[in-house]
Order: sequence, then C-alpha cells, then structure tokens
Amino acid sequence: MKLTKLFTTILFIITICASASWGLFYVSEYVSGKEYVEYLQNNKESKTLSEPFEFDLIKGDISRHSLILVGEIHGFHAPTEFDVEFFTHLRKHFNVETYLLEMDFSQAYFMNKYNQTGDETILERVLQNWVVGIGQDNSSYKKRWQKLQNLYQTGATFQYLGNDKLRDIALLYAHINELDEQLLYGVDTEKSEKELLQFALEAINNRLAMDISESLSRQLTHIKRNIEHKIEDTHREEVLTTNLLDLYELYGLFDKQVYGFYGLGHTLLNPIAEGHNPMASRLTEHDTWFSDNTLAINMVFVDSDMTVRSNTLPSFIQDEGTYSKLSVSYDSLLTYYAYGIMDLKQTTSRGTKTLFKLNNTDSPYQRSQRLFNAFKLLPMGQTITAREDSVTTDYGQYLLFIRDSDWAIP
Repeated sequence: MKLTKLFTTILFIITICASASWGLFYVSEYVSGKEYVEYLQNNKESKTLSEPFEFDLIKGDISRHSLILVGEIHGFHAPTEFDVEFFTHLRKHFNVETYLLEMDFSQAYFMNKYNQTGDETILERVLQNWVVGIGQDNSSYKKRWQKLQNLYQTGATFQYLGNDKLRDIALLYAHINELDEQLLYGVDTEKSEKELLQFALEAINNRLAMDISESLSRQLTHIKRNIEHKIEDTHREEVLTTNLLDLYELYGLFDKQVYGFYGLGHTLLNPIAEGHNPMASRLTEHDTWFSDNTLAINMVFVDSDMTVRSNTLPSFIQDEGTYSKLSVSYDSLLTYYAYGIMDLKQTTSRGTKTLFKLNNTDSPYQRSQRLFNAFKLLPMGQTITAREDSVTTDYGQYLLFIRDSDWAIP
C-alpha cells in the first residue's frame, strides 16, 4: 500500500514537472517569436485550402528568377493541388513551358506522350516504377497528372523533363526504340537488368560512332550517361544534379524560365547539418548562375495526415489495408518540433495554406536559424537542421505552411 502511494506520488511529481517544463518552453517560444510574428504578418498570402492563391506576394521574385523549385513532403493531399495551381499560374502568366519531374529521362518522355494523347495506360505504366512510391497507385497523385494533362490540352502546352536516376529499364528500352528502332535489335529481354544495361550501353556506343544526326547523338549521349550512373550506382543527388546540368545544355534552358516539383530533400539551397547535400544546393555550388537565379519554396505541415505504407510502420499504429493514415505535425515535441513553428500558427488559421516570404529586407530569418532548427524526444524519423554557419534563408526564400491537409488519398 505504501509502495503504491509512493509510486503514485512520484508519478504525480514527474507529471507536474514535465507539464511545467513544457509550459515554460512554449512561453519561451512565444516570447522569442514576437519579432518573427510581426514580420510574418506583413509578408504572407493566406487562403483556405480550397481557395486559389493570387500569388501577388511572390510575383516579383518569380520575374527575377529563372529556376523555380517547390519542395514537397510526399504523402499529403494539399501539395498535389498546390502543384497544379502554381504551375498553371506560371504557365499562363509567365509562359513557363518546362516542368522538371522527379522521374528519370525515359519516364518523363512517356509522360509527354501521356499529355499529348491522354492515354491513361501510358500514365499507369510510367507510375509503376516511380521513385515516389506512395504516388504509384494513389488517387490524389493521379488526379494531379490528369489535371496537368487537361491544362496541356487547353493549348497551354509544356514539356516534362526528368533528371532522376534511371528507374525503369523496360521504359528505357521502349524510349530508345522510339528514337532508333534498330538500335536494340536482337536483344534477349529475358536477360538480367545488368546485362540489359550493358547491351544498351554497347549498342549506343556503336551508334554514336556512326554518322547520325546531332539531335539523336545528344539524346543518346544523355541516355548513355544515365546507364553508366545506374551501373556505377552513382549517388542519387549527384545524378539529379549532373542530369539537370546536362538538360540545361541539351534543351537550351539557360534563357528560359523552368519549374521543378520535387521532394523537399532535393530543393533545399544549402547542405543540412545531418550531412545531406541536396540537388539544389549542389547546383548553387556548381555555378553562381544557379545561386543567383534559383527560387525555392519549401513546405511545412501541422495537424495534417500523411499516407504511409502500412508495412513500414510499427504494428500498433498500422491501419488495415496497404496504406495507413498517419497524423503529422511539426509542432510535436515527441516526434518533430521546428523552433518557430508557433510563430506560423499565430499568424494563420486552421484549414489554411499560407505562403510566407522569408527573405524581405527586414527579415529576422536572414540572421537566425528559426524554422530550420528542430528536435524530437522520440528516436524516430528524421530532422532537417541548418548547419552552424547557415541561416534560414540560405535554404529557401519562401515557405508554404499547410494546416489540416488530408492524406494523399489512395
């Protein structure tokens, strides 16, 4: 009896101390965030999730930049709608005709075929081996591609380009056959992936040694490099970067405006403390042209639901079926807390999407790491933390803050 009473007393004291500590922490966040809240109030455009942005806040920066990147977190519904909304705006008001995909070169080739024909079997085939696994068989993602195809069919044509690591050998072969139907003649399609890659590489080398058109030569040379990356298992961020540099040369993109929609891990403009050096950061390191001309919009979520494959989760949080709906919020002390997230919540309402400009002349984010400094109490998942020598605006000029997004609907 005495032990039970002692245990209850200790548990009560621990609870009180924990509550007090958390309370003090939140008070500290509110006090330290005052300057940021004042700034954010004057540098935002906020809409309900169902309303379209005017994009008045960002239009000046769009005009001043050639490469416009959006970094999503895969598995949420709201980003699939924002992508269509933003690219439609860029296509109609800024004549952006190039859309960079988180797909390989051949997958993007057939996505263009889908835009031209509307053939849903092409779309389904491309998505079979898409690197964004959660989007392979997902209603939200599929409707996104269909809406973009509808945009294309209205006369607002554009071209997809893919710079990701080679994912689909069968589509690679189909792509090569459309470029040169004799090139892969006689191949045994029952061979292993490695043998198929080697056969294609040798066939391309033989064709490049012949007298062929400059256009075909440049296309095959790009494909050859990607086969080599696949064989050598080159780091994915390096492939994304070198491929994009190749595509800029191949398609003459330096004098055009280009849009790209990727996972957040590829669009950060600076390396993070955890050691990851994203594609966008590598581009800015490669050439000052990219550091001067790249605009990055990154995303943060609170009170939202994410689609996750059930077999990747502990059994006690799995839903029935292939996919589970996982609650995600970057204001959780247990799983992910981004310092400064309360500033965003103070300046927005539930059920909204808000675009914040972080780099205005009077921005406190230009001298701090707020929003890019995080912690968690539970050892699960990843955090994104600024390097010691960096500030928030080194990672992107805009933030899209989404509250109450539904999951990407399976």
